[in-house]
Amino acid sequence: RQSDQRGVIYPAPTTLNNSPGGTAGNTSGNEGLQDILLDEARGLVYITNSGFNRIEVFDTVKQHFVNPIPAGQLPHQMAMGSDGKTLYVGNTGGESIGIIDLDLQRVVDSVVFPPVQRNSTAAPIYPRSLAMGYFGLQFLMSNGTLWEVVGNQALPRPADPNLIVPVTLTGCPNCGMIATPGNDFVLTLSGNGTAYVYDSTADAYVATRLLIPAPITGYYGVMGAGPAGGYFLVNGLIVNPSLTTIGGSASPGATGTTGGGGIPGGPPVVSIVNTGNRNVAALAPLDANRFLRLTTPVRQNITTVTKDDSRTTLEIVNLQTGSDTLAGVVPENPVVNVFGTTRFNTNPRMMAVNSAGTTAYMITLSGLSVVSLTPTGADTRPAINAGAGGIVNSADGSPNFQAGSFITISGKNLADLATANTVPPPTVLGGSCVTFGDIAVPLLATSSGQIQAQVPDTLPAGTHVVEVRSLGTAQASDPVVVTVKAGN
Repeated sequence: RQSDQRGVIYPAPTTLNNSPGGTAGNTSGNEGLQDILLDEARGLVYITNSGFNRIEVFDTVKQHFVNPIPAGQLPHQMAMGSDGKTLYVGNTGGESIGIIDLDLQRVVDSVVFPPVQRNSTAAPIYPRSLAMGYFGLQFLMSNGTLWEVVGNQALPRPADPNLIVPVTLTGCPNCGMIATPGNDFVLTLSGNGTAYVYDSTADAYVATRLLIPAPITGYYGVMGAGPAGGYFLVNGLIVNPSLTTIGGSASPGATGTTGGGGIPGGPPVVSIVNTGNRNVAALAPLDANRFLRLTTPVRQNITTVTKDDSRTTLEIVNLQTGSDTLAGVVPENPVVNVFGTTRFNTNPRMMAVNSAGTTAYMITLSGLSVVSLTPTGADTRPAINAGAGGIVNSADGSPNFQAGSFITISGKNLADLATANTVPPPTVLGGSCVTFGDIAVPLLATSSGQIQAQVPDTLPAGTHVVEVRSLGTAQASDPVVVTVKAGN
Protein backbone atom coordinates (compact mmCIF):
# COMPACT_ATOMS: atom_id res chain seq x y z
CA ARG A 1 0.00 0.00 0.00
CA GLN A 2 1.00 3.59 -0.56
CA SER A 3 1.93 5.42 2.61
CA ASP A 4 -0.74 8.13 2.31
CA GLN A 5 -3.62 5.67 2.07
CA ARG A 6 -5.69 5.58 5.25
CA GLY A 7 -8.39 3.26 6.46
CA VAL A 8 -9.01 -0.38 7.33
CA ILE A 9 -10.97 -2.85 5.19
CA TYR A 10 -13.29 -5.36 6.83
CA PRO A 11 -14.34 -7.91 4.17
CA ALA A 12 -17.98 -8.95 3.93
CA PRO A 13 -19.20 -11.90 1.84
CA THR A 14 -21.38 -11.17 -1.18
CA THR A 15 -22.87 -13.40 -3.81
CA LEU A 16 -24.74 -13.24 -7.10
CA ASN A 17 -28.49 -13.48 -6.79
CA ASN A 18 -30.22 -13.51 -10.17
CA SER A 19 -33.14 -11.26 -9.39
CA PRO A 20 -35.13 -9.27 -11.97
CA GLY A 21 -34.28 -5.96 -10.32
CA GLY A 22 -30.59 -6.45 -9.77
CA THR A 23 -28.48 -3.88 -8.00
CA ALA A 24 -29.99 -0.40 -7.99
CA GLY A 25 -32.39 -1.30 -10.78
CA ASN A 26 -29.85 -2.84 -13.12
CA THR A 27 -30.69 -6.14 -14.81
CA SER A 28 -27.35 -7.79 -14.14
CA GLY A 29 -28.69 -9.48 -11.02
CA ASN A 30 -25.50 -8.67 -9.11
CA GLU A 31 -26.76 -8.44 -5.54
CA GLY A 32 -24.22 -7.22 -3.01
CA LEU A 33 -23.99 -4.61 -0.26
CA GLN A 34 -26.66 -2.00 -0.89
CA ASP A 35 -27.10 0.50 1.94
CA ILE A 36 -25.30 1.55 5.11
CA LEU A 37 -26.68 3.11 8.28
CA LEU A 38 -24.96 4.08 11.53
CA ASP A 39 -26.60 3.34 14.89
CA GLU A 40 -24.44 5.38 17.28
CA ALA A 41 -26.60 4.64 20.32
CA ARG A 42 -25.66 0.95 20.06
CA GLY A 43 -22.23 1.40 18.49
CA LEU A 44 -23.28 -0.53 15.39
CA VAL A 45 -23.23 -0.13 11.62
CA TYR A 46 -25.91 -1.88 9.54
CA ILE A 47 -25.28 -2.87 5.92
CA THR A 48 -27.90 -4.58 3.77
CA ASN A 49 -26.43 -7.67 2.11
CA SER A 50 -28.97 -8.41 -0.60
CA GLY A 51 -27.43 -11.60 -1.95
CA PHE A 52 -27.51 -13.24 1.48
CA ASN A 53 -30.94 -11.81 2.46
CA ARG A 54 -29.53 -10.35 5.66
CA ILE A 55 -28.16 -7.26 7.33
CA GLU A 56 -24.48 -7.29 8.23
CA VAL A 57 -23.79 -5.80 11.67
CA PHE A 58 -20.43 -4.17 12.44
CA ASP A 59 -19.43 -3.35 16.02
CA THR A 60 -17.68 0.04 15.99
CA VAL A 61 -16.08 -0.54 19.41
CA LYS A 62 -14.81 -4.09 18.94
CA GLN A 63 -14.13 -3.33 15.26
CA HIS A 64 -15.44 -6.52 13.73
CA PHE A 65 -18.63 -7.95 12.27
CA VAL A 66 -20.99 -9.62 14.74
CA ASN A 67 -23.99 -11.85 14.10
CA PRO A 68 -26.00 -10.66 11.06
CA ILE A 69 -29.75 -10.05 11.16
CA PRO A 70 -31.78 -12.24 8.77
CA ALA A 71 -34.04 -10.02 6.68
CA GLY A 72 -36.51 -10.49 3.84
CA GLN A 73 -35.77 -11.34 0.24
CA LEU A 74 -33.16 -9.07 -1.37
CA PRO A 75 -33.04 -6.25 1.22
CA HIS A 76 -31.85 -2.89 -0.13
CA GLN A 77 -32.46 0.47 1.51
CA MET A 78 -33.12 1.05 5.22
CA ALA A 79 -34.63 3.80 7.36
CA MET A 80 -34.28 4.29 11.11
CA GLY A 81 -37.54 4.85 12.99
CA SER A 82 -37.99 8.11 14.84
CA ASP A 83 -37.97 6.18 18.12
CA GLY A 84 -34.37 5.08 17.51
CA LYS A 85 -35.39 1.48 18.24
CA THR A 86 -36.91 0.43 14.92
CA LEU A 87 -35.31 -0.26 11.57
CA TYR A 88 -37.38 -0.47 8.39
CA VAL A 89 -35.91 -2.54 5.56
CA GLY A 90 -37.20 -2.47 2.00
CA ASN A 91 -36.99 -5.89 0.35
CA THR A 92 -36.71 -5.77 -3.43
CA GLY A 93 -37.65 -9.42 -3.92
CA GLY A 94 -41.31 -8.46 -3.56
CA GLU A 95 -43.77 -6.05 -2.00
CA SER A 96 -42.28 -6.17 1.48
CA ILE A 97 -40.90 -3.88 4.19
CA GLY A 98 -39.54 -5.64 7.26
CA ILE A 99 -39.55 -4.10 10.74
CA ILE A 100 -36.55 -4.86 12.95
CA ASP A 101 -36.43 -4.32 16.70
CA LEU A 102 -32.91 -2.97 17.22
CA ASP A 103 -32.83 -3.96 20.90
CA LEU A 104 -33.68 -7.55 19.98
CA GLN A 105 -31.68 -7.43 16.72
CA ARG A 106 -34.31 -9.36 14.76
CA VAL A 107 -37.32 -8.90 12.48
CA VAL A 108 -40.48 -8.62 14.60
CA ASP A 109 -43.08 -7.47 12.08
CA SER A 110 -43.66 -6.18 8.56
CA VAL A 111 -45.57 -3.32 6.97
CA VAL A 112 -49.02 -4.37 5.71
CA PHE A 113 -49.67 -3.64 2.05
CA PRO A 114 -53.18 -3.46 0.58
CA PRO A 115 -54.24 -6.57 -1.36
CA VAL A 116 -53.67 -6.46 -5.11
CA GLN A 117 -54.88 -8.74 -7.87
CA ARG A 118 -52.23 -11.29 -8.82
CA ASN A 119 -50.73 -10.94 -12.28
CA SER A 120 -48.27 -13.70 -13.08
CA THR A 121 -46.91 -11.90 -16.16
CA ALA A 122 -46.17 -8.55 -14.48
CA ALA A 123 -42.75 -7.69 -13.08
CA PRO A 124 -42.68 -7.45 -9.29
CA ILE A 125 -43.14 -3.98 -7.83
CA TYR A 126 -40.98 -3.48 -4.76
CA PRO A 127 -39.98 -0.75 -2.27
CA ARG A 128 -37.09 1.01 -4.02
CA SER A 129 -36.12 3.64 -1.46
CA LEU A 130 -37.13 4.60 2.10
CA ALA A 131 -36.85 7.72 4.27
CA MET A 132 -38.31 8.67 7.64
CA GLY A 133 -40.39 11.83 8.16
CA TYR A 134 -42.39 13.36 11.02
CA PHE A 135 -45.56 11.71 9.74
CA GLY A 136 -43.94 8.28 9.48
CA LEU A 137 -42.12 6.31 6.83
CA GLN A 138 -42.13 7.65 3.26
CA PHE A 139 -41.09 5.36 0.44
CA LEU A 140 -40.83 4.97 -3.32
CA MET A 141 -41.98 1.91 -5.17
CA SER A 142 -40.01 0.63 -8.16
CA ASN A 143 -42.74 1.80 -10.54
CA GLY A 144 -42.24 5.41 -9.39
CA THR A 145 -45.27 5.72 -7.10
CA LEU A 146 -44.95 7.46 -3.73
CA TRP A 147 -46.25 5.70 -0.62
CA GLU A 148 -46.39 6.29 3.13
CA VAL A 149 -46.86 4.15 6.23
CA VAL A 150 -49.75 5.11 8.50
CA GLY A 151 -49.64 3.07 11.68
CA ASN A 152 -48.50 -0.22 10.23
CA GLN A 153 -50.36 0.13 6.91
CA ALA A 154 -48.73 1.05 3.59
CA LEU A 155 -50.85 3.49 1.59
CA PRO A 156 -50.26 5.35 -1.68
CA ARG A 157 -49.71 9.05 -1.03
CA PRO A 158 -52.64 11.14 -2.23
CA ALA A 159 -52.14 13.20 -5.37
CA ASP A 160 -50.25 16.43 -4.68
CA PRO A 161 -52.77 19.33 -4.83
CA ASN A 162 -49.98 21.77 -5.69
CA LEU A 163 -48.74 19.55 -8.56
CA ILE A 164 -45.15 19.78 -7.32
CA VAL A 165 -44.58 16.04 -7.41
CA PRO A 166 -46.29 13.80 -9.98
CA VAL A 167 -48.28 10.70 -9.08
CA THR A 168 -45.61 8.58 -10.75
CA LEU A 169 -41.94 9.61 -10.91
CA THR A 170 -40.09 9.20 -14.19
CA GLY A 171 -37.22 6.76 -14.68
CA CYS A 172 -37.81 4.44 -11.75
CA PRO A 173 -36.59 2.10 -10.37
CA ASN A 174 -33.51 4.34 -10.74
CA CYS A 175 -34.99 6.70 -8.12
CA GLY A 176 -33.98 7.42 -4.56
CA MET A 177 -34.78 9.15 -1.26
CA ILE A 178 -32.66 10.47 1.58
CA ALA A 179 -33.75 12.17 4.82
CA THR A 180 -32.01 14.90 6.77
CA PRO A 181 -30.43 13.81 10.09
CA GLY A 182 -33.47 15.04 12.03
CA ASN A 183 -36.00 13.66 9.51
CA ASP A 184 -37.37 17.18 8.95
CA PHE A 185 -36.90 17.05 5.17
CA VAL A 186 -36.66 14.29 2.55
CA LEU A 187 -34.92 14.70 -0.79
CA THR A 188 -36.43 12.57 -3.57
CA LEU A 189 -34.74 12.03 -6.93
CA SER A 190 -36.40 10.63 -10.03
CA GLY A 191 -34.56 8.68 -12.72
CA ASN A 192 -34.36 11.58 -15.15
CA GLY A 193 -32.51 14.05 -12.93
CA THR A 194 -35.51 15.85 -11.38
CA ALA A 195 -35.42 16.37 -7.61
CA TYR A 196 -38.22 17.03 -5.12
CA VAL A 197 -38.15 18.28 -1.51
CA TYR A 198 -40.59 16.89 1.05
CA ASP A 199 -41.26 19.03 4.15
CA SER A 200 -42.04 16.78 7.13
CA THR A 201 -43.75 19.56 9.06
CA ALA A 202 -46.30 20.16 6.30
CA ASP A 203 -46.39 16.51 5.15
CA ALA A 204 -46.11 17.85 1.62
CA TYR A 205 -43.66 18.34 -1.24
CA VAL A 206 -42.64 22.00 -1.43
CA ALA A 207 -40.02 22.29 -4.20
CA THR A 208 -38.96 20.67 -7.46
CA ARG A 209 -36.30 21.28 -10.09
CA LEU A 210 -34.49 19.47 -12.90
CA LEU A 211 -30.95 19.21 -11.54
CA ILE A 212 -29.17 16.68 -13.78
CA PRO A 213 -30.09 17.22 -17.45
CA ALA A 214 -29.48 14.60 -20.10
CA PRO A 215 -27.11 13.07 -21.00
CA ILE A 216 -26.46 11.72 -17.50
CA THR A 217 -22.98 10.29 -16.93
CA GLY A 218 -20.99 8.89 -14.01
CA TYR A 219 -22.56 7.67 -10.77
CA TYR A 220 -26.24 8.57 -10.63
CA GLY A 221 -28.34 8.56 -7.49
CA VAL A 222 -25.82 9.36 -4.72
CA MET A 223 -27.49 11.83 -2.38
CA GLY A 224 -27.02 13.72 0.85
CA ALA A 225 -29.10 16.04 3.04
CA GLY A 226 -27.60 18.52 5.47
CA PRO A 227 -28.97 19.22 8.96
CA ALA A 228 -32.42 20.87 8.92
CA GLY A 229 -32.35 20.82 5.13
CA GLY A 230 -29.75 23.60 4.98
CA TYR A 231 -28.33 22.05 1.80
CA PHE A 232 -28.83 19.01 -0.39
CA LEU A 233 -26.34 16.98 -2.42
CA VAL A 234 -27.18 15.25 -5.69
CA ASN A 235 -24.31 13.53 -7.50
CA GLY A 236 -21.73 16.34 -7.89
CA LEU A 237 -24.19 19.18 -7.24
CA ILE A 238 -24.72 21.25 -4.10
CA VAL A 239 -28.15 22.89 -3.90
CA ASN A 240 -30.01 25.03 -1.36
CA PRO A 241 -33.42 24.20 0.18
CA SER A 242 -35.22 25.53 -2.92
CA LEU A 243 -33.01 23.27 -5.09
CA THR A 244 -31.09 26.19 -6.58
CA THR A 245 -27.52 25.23 -7.43
CA ILE A 246 -24.95 26.81 -5.11
CA GLY A 247 -21.91 24.74 -6.09
CA GLY A 248 -20.52 21.67 -7.74
CA SER A 249 -21.33 20.36 -11.19
CA ALA A 250 -24.15 18.34 -12.72
CA SER A 251 -21.65 16.24 -14.68
CA PRO A 252 -18.11 15.05 -14.00
CA GLY A 253 -15.17 16.07 -16.20
CA ALA A 254 -15.70 15.26 -19.85
CA THR A 255 -13.77 12.85 -22.05
CA GLY A 256 -12.65 14.08 -25.44
CA THR A 257 -9.93 13.98 -28.08
CA THR A 258 -6.84 16.11 -28.26
CA GLY A 259 -4.00 16.21 -30.72
CA GLY A 260 -3.48 14.04 -33.76
CA GLY A 261 -3.03 10.34 -34.07
CA GLY A 262 -0.49 8.43 -32.09
CA ILE A 263 1.11 7.54 -35.43
CA PRO A 264 0.77 9.25 -38.83
CA GLY A 265 -2.65 8.41 -40.22
CA GLY A 266 -3.69 6.73 -36.99
CA PRO A 267 -6.75 7.46 -34.85
CA PRO A 268 -6.78 10.52 -32.57
CA VAL A 269 -5.38 10.11 -29.08
CA VAL A 270 -8.16 9.87 -26.50
CA SER A 271 -7.51 11.87 -23.38
CA ILE A 272 -9.34 13.57 -20.54
CA VAL A 273 -10.51 17.16 -20.66
CA ASN A 274 -10.37 17.62 -16.89
CA THR A 275 -12.81 20.31 -15.74
CA GLY A 276 -11.79 19.80 -12.14
CA ASN A 277 -14.79 17.58 -11.44
CA ARG A 278 -14.37 13.96 -10.40
CA ASN A 279 -16.92 11.16 -10.31
CA VAL A 280 -18.77 11.34 -6.99
CA ALA A 281 -19.31 7.79 -5.72
CA ALA A 282 -20.64 8.51 -2.19
CA LEU A 283 -21.77 11.47 -0.07
CA ALA A 284 -22.39 12.18 3.62
CA PRO A 285 -23.04 15.45 5.51
CA LEU A 286 -20.63 16.29 8.34
CA ASP A 287 -22.41 19.33 9.78
CA ALA A 288 -24.29 22.44 8.68
CA ASN A 289 -21.33 23.72 6.66
CA ARG A 290 -19.31 20.68 5.58
CA PHE A 291 -19.84 17.39 3.84
CA LEU A 292 -17.77 14.41 2.83
CA ARG A 293 -17.51 12.95 -0.66
CA LEU A 294 -15.83 9.90 -2.10
CA THR A 295 -14.53 10.51 -5.62
CA THR A 296 -12.81 8.69 -8.48
CA PRO A 297 -10.97 10.23 -11.45
CA VAL A 298 -12.66 10.75 -14.79
CA ARG A 299 -11.04 8.41 -17.31
CA GLN A 300 -11.98 6.88 -20.63
CA ASN A 301 -10.97 3.41 -19.42
CA ILE A 302 -8.93 1.77 -16.67
CA THR A 303 -5.65 2.17 -18.54
CA THR A 304 -6.09 5.85 -19.44
CA VAL A 305 -3.38 8.11 -18.05
CA THR A 306 -4.74 11.13 -16.19
CA LYS A 307 -3.05 14.12 -14.60
CA ASP A 308 -5.61 13.88 -11.82
CA ASP A 309 -5.10 11.56 -8.84
CA SER A 310 -5.82 8.13 -10.27
CA ARG A 311 -6.85 6.76 -6.89
CA THR A 312 -10.13 6.95 -4.97
CA THR A 313 -10.04 9.92 -2.61
CA LEU A 314 -12.09 11.15 0.32
CA GLU A 315 -12.59 14.92 0.43
CA ILE A 316 -14.09 17.38 2.92
CA VAL A 317 -15.95 20.25 1.25
CA ASN A 318 -16.63 23.45 3.20
CA LEU A 319 -19.69 25.34 1.93
CA GLN A 320 -18.73 28.62 3.60
CA THR A 321 -15.17 28.87 2.31
CA GLY A 322 -15.52 26.75 -0.82
CA SER A 323 -12.44 24.77 0.18
CA ASP A 324 -12.01 21.14 -0.86
CA THR A 325 -9.62 19.39 1.54
CA LEU A 326 -8.20 15.93 0.97
CA ALA A 327 -9.11 13.81 3.98
CA GLY A 328 -7.18 10.86 2.63
CA VAL A 329 -6.67 8.33 -0.11
CA VAL A 330 -8.92 5.40 0.76
CA PRO A 331 -7.66 1.81 0.81
CA GLU A 332 -9.84 0.51 -2.04
CA ASN A 333 -12.27 1.49 -4.79
CA PRO A 334 -16.07 1.71 -4.76
CA VAL A 335 -17.98 -1.44 -5.67
CA VAL A 336 -18.19 -0.28 -9.31
CA ASN A 337 -15.89 2.06 -11.24
CA VAL A 338 -17.30 4.18 -14.06
CA PHE A 339 -15.38 5.17 -17.19
CA GLY A 340 -15.98 7.50 -20.11
CA THR A 341 -19.60 8.60 -20.43
CA THR A 342 -21.01 5.54 -18.66
CA ARG A 343 -23.98 6.05 -16.35
CA PHE A 344 -24.16 3.76 -13.33
CA ASN A 345 -27.29 3.85 -11.19
CA THR A 346 -26.20 3.52 -7.61
CA ASN A 347 -27.90 3.78 -4.21
CA PRO A 348 -28.42 7.05 -2.33
CA ARG A 349 -26.38 6.16 0.75
CA MET A 350 -23.07 4.34 0.35
CA MET A 351 -21.30 6.12 3.22
CA ALA A 352 -22.07 7.14 6.83
CA VAL A 353 -20.19 9.39 9.26
CA ASN A 354 -20.36 9.50 13.07
CA SER A 355 -21.80 12.63 14.71
CA ALA A 356 -18.36 13.77 15.86
CA GLY A 357 -17.18 13.80 12.24
CA THR A 358 -14.13 11.70 13.07
CA THR A 359 -14.84 8.39 11.33
CA ALA A 360 -16.35 7.47 7.96
CA TYR A 361 -17.86 4.07 7.16
CA MET A 362 -18.28 3.23 3.48
CA ILE A 363 -19.24 0.36 1.24
CA THR A 364 -16.31 -0.51 -1.00
CA LEU A 365 -15.21 -3.35 -3.25
CA SER A 366 -14.43 -5.93 -0.54
CA GLY A 367 -16.97 -4.90 2.08
CA LEU A 368 -16.72 -2.15 4.70
CA SER A 369 -13.95 0.45 4.73
CA VAL A 370 -13.49 2.41 7.97
CA VAL A 371 -11.54 5.64 7.54
CA SER A 372 -10.41 8.08 10.23
CA LEU A 373 -11.05 11.74 9.40
CA THR A 374 -8.67 13.00 12.10
CA PRO A 375 -5.99 15.19 10.48
CA THR A 376 -2.48 13.82 10.70
CA GLY A 377 0.07 15.50 12.93
CA ALA A 378 2.50 15.04 15.78
CA ASP A 379 -0.37 14.56 18.23
CA THR A 380 -1.79 11.61 16.24
CA ARG A 381 1.39 9.86 15.17
CA PRO A 382 2.14 6.49 16.82
CA ALA A 383 5.09 6.60 19.20
CA ILE A 384 6.87 3.71 20.94
CA ASN A 385 8.25 4.59 24.38
CA ALA A 386 11.96 5.23 24.39
CA GLY A 387 14.33 2.91 26.20
CA ALA A 388 14.21 -0.73 27.16
CA GLY A 389 10.58 -0.49 28.36
CA GLY A 390 9.20 0.34 24.93
CA ILE A 391 9.12 -3.29 23.75
CA VAL A 392 9.36 -6.08 26.32
CA ASN A 393 8.76 -9.80 26.63
CA SER A 394 5.23 -10.16 28.07
CA ALA A 395 6.26 -13.14 30.23
CA ASP A 396 9.07 -11.52 32.24
CA GLY A 397 9.25 -7.85 31.19
CA SER A 398 12.75 -8.31 29.79
CA PRO A 399 14.05 -7.17 26.38
CA ASN A 400 14.83 -10.81 25.50
CA PHE A 401 12.88 -12.23 22.55
CA GLN A 402 12.89 -15.26 20.37
CA ALA A 403 10.58 -16.59 17.67
CA GLY A 404 7.14 -17.27 19.19
CA SER A 405 7.58 -14.89 22.15
CA PHE A 406 4.65 -12.76 23.28
CA ILE A 407 5.60 -9.10 23.46
CA THR A 408 4.15 -5.88 24.89
CA ILE A 409 4.68 -2.57 23.08
CA SER A 410 4.05 0.58 25.11
CA GLY A 411 3.68 4.14 23.84
CA LYS A 412 0.97 6.54 22.68
CA ASN A 413 -1.40 6.76 19.70
CA LEU A 414 -0.53 3.15 18.96
CA ALA A 415 -3.99 1.88 17.97
CA ASP A 416 -7.69 1.92 18.82
CA LEU A 417 -9.07 -0.32 21.52
CA ALA A 418 -9.63 -3.82 20.11
CA THR A 419 -9.20 -7.51 20.97
CA ALA A 420 -8.50 -10.33 18.55
CA ASN A 421 -11.34 -12.83 18.17
CA THR A 422 -9.94 -15.11 15.46
CA VAL A 423 -7.38 -17.91 15.28
CA PRO A 424 -4.77 -17.21 14.02
CA PRO A 425 -4.81 -13.63 15.33
CA PRO A 426 -5.00 -10.84 12.73
CA THR A 427 -2.05 -8.75 11.66
CA VAL A 428 -4.24 -5.63 11.57
CA LEU A 429 -6.12 -4.75 14.75
CA GLY A 430 -7.40 -1.49 16.15
CA GLY A 431 -6.56 0.20 12.87
CA SER A 432 -2.83 -0.54 13.19
CA CYS A 433 -0.22 -3.16 12.41
CA VAL A 434 3.24 -3.91 13.82
CA THR A 435 6.07 -4.81 11.48
CA PHE A 436 9.39 -6.53 12.14
CA GLY A 437 11.20 -5.40 9.02
CA ASP A 438 8.74 -6.22 6.26
CA ILE A 439 6.85 -8.87 8.28
CA ALA A 440 3.53 -7.98 9.97
CA VAL A 441 3.18 -9.81 13.29
CA PRO A 442 -0.01 -11.26 14.86
CA LEU A 443 -1.80 -8.87 17.24
CA LEU A 444 -3.72 -10.03 20.30
CA ALA A 445 -4.99 -6.78 21.84
CA THR A 446 -4.51 -3.10 21.11
CA SER A 447 -5.15 0.27 22.71
CA SER A 448 -3.76 3.76 22.47
CA GLY A 449 -1.03 3.06 25.02
CA GLN A 450 -0.28 -0.63 24.56
CA ILE A 451 -0.20 -3.46 22.01
CA GLN A 452 0.01 -7.15 22.83
CA ALA A 453 1.55 -9.13 19.97
CA GLN A 454 3.49 -12.27 19.14
CA VAL A 455 6.80 -12.69 17.36
CA PRO A 456 6.09 -15.08 14.44
CA ASP A 457 7.47 -18.60 14.84
CA THR A 458 9.08 -18.24 11.43
CA LEU A 459 10.93 -15.01 12.16
CA PRO A 460 14.65 -15.54 11.70
CA ALA A 461 17.04 -14.71 14.53
CA GLY A 462 18.91 -11.43 14.27
CA THR A 463 18.37 -7.70 14.39
CA HIS A 464 14.94 -6.37 13.32
CA VAL A 465 13.51 -2.90 12.87
CA VAL A 466 10.11 -2.60 14.58
CA GLU A 467 7.48 -0.01 13.63
CA VAL A 468 3.86 0.58 14.57
CA ARG A 469 1.91 1.65 11.51
CA SER A 470 -1.49 3.31 11.85
CA LEU A 471 -3.63 2.48 8.84
CA GLY A 472 -6.26 4.85 10.20
CA THR A 473 -4.09 7.98 10.00
CA ALA A 474 -1.49 6.77 7.48
CA GLN A 475 1.37 7.37 9.92
CA ALA A 476 4.18 5.25 11.34
CA SER A 477 6.20 5.43 14.54
CA ASP A 478 9.92 6.02 14.63
CA PRO A 479 11.70 2.67 14.18
CA VAL A 480 13.00 0.71 17.18
CA VAL A 481 15.72 -1.90 16.76
CA VAL A 482 15.33 -5.20 18.65
CA THR A 483 17.28 -8.43 18.65
CA VAL A 484 15.53 -11.76 18.28
CA LYS A 485 17.51 -14.72 19.56
CA ALA A 486 17.51 -18.17 18.06
CA GLY A 487 14.97 -20.58 19.58
CA ASN A 488 15.80 -23.70 21.57
